[in-house]
Order: sequence, then structure tokens, then C-alpha cells
Amino acid sequence: MKVKFSQSFIVFVIFGLIFVLGCSSDKPIVSESAGGSGYKIILASPGTELESGGSLTLSARVTDPNGNLVGNEEEGVFFSSNIGDIEFDESKADIKTGVATTIMTWEDSSDDEASEPSKPALITATYRGAFAQIQIMLISEDF
Repeated sequence: MKVKFSQSFIVFVIFGLIFVLGCSSDKPIVSESAGGSGYKIILASPGTELESGGSLTLSARVTDPNGNLVGNEEEGVFFSSNIGDIEFDESKADIKTGVATTIMTWEDSSDDEASEPSKPALITATYRGAFAQIQIMLISEDF
């Protein structure tokens, strides 16, 4: 017996697993859906905080101008941040059944003489002119 699952069901399962298995105990965050025509991205994170030395798995759900999930595309979703020392394992992540994922890591640059304060980071996902943003609080070692 062959079982078929719709793309929407698979995307909801992926987002559900991200939220349940998140690295942080705080609440998940999901970007607003942009209005207008064209491609759309919804960016999600399992938590709103990232401790120094930790990681978060970010997911971007991408739909085309007709509202359909973008298929497996060679052109990927570009992930970026306004904070220079944040790293993404895939700054340009492939889209698989409408979703692109990356792992975000951050390590504060505090040393014995100067502590770096906790700070907010604006994370952006872009694809073919569409973008989505979320804010993640970076928690320094000394705070």
C-alpha cells in the first residue's frame, strides 16, 4: 500500500518538529507574511534567544506568486544578519519541498578584560526579491 502526503502536510510537520525539538526553552518565533504579489517567505526559529556557543535551526517557507510551495530549486534562500559574527552553516540554503533550512551559530567575543553585552540580531531570509525578518536575542556568556 502506497501512502501519499501533500506538500503542505510535509511543511507543517517540518515546522512542527522544529518548534518541538528547538534548542532553547523559550517560545518559537515566526515572521509576518508579506502582502502583495510575487514570491513570499515566512522565516521561523524554535526560539527567540541564542546563548553564546549555541545554535538555532532556522527555516524559511517559500511560496511562488500563485501561493504554491516552491519546488526543489537550484537558486537558494540567502540567510544574513546585521551582526557580523553570526555564522550560518548554509548562508545560501537549497529549497526542498518549499522549505530551506540553515543552522545559525554565534560566539561572543568577550575576553577576560572586556565583557560583550547581550544584543538583538536581525535575521533576514531573501529569495527572488522576497524577504522575511525575525529578531533573535544573542545572550552573552557573562549575562
